Amino acid sequence: MLARLPRAAVADADLFRAYLSIRSCLALPEEVLARPGLAERVLELSRDAGPPPRLGPDRAQLLALLS
Repeated sequence: MLARLPRAAVADADLFRAYLSIRSCLALPEEVLARPGLAERVLELSRDAGPPPRLGPDRAQLLALLS
C-alpha cells in the first residue's frame, strides 16, 4: 500500500497531503494508512496507474540537452 501511495497522490489532493505527512515525518505510515477511506482510495487510483512517472530525463535526453 505504501508503494502505491505516491502514484495515487498525483491524482488526489488528500492523498498528496497524506503522502507529504509521511515524507515530512509528521505522521507514521501506519497512522496515515489507517485513516478512514484512504487505503481504498489509494487502491482505486493506483490500480491502472502503471509505472511511476520519471522525475527527470533519461541518459539520451540528458546528453541531447547538454550538447
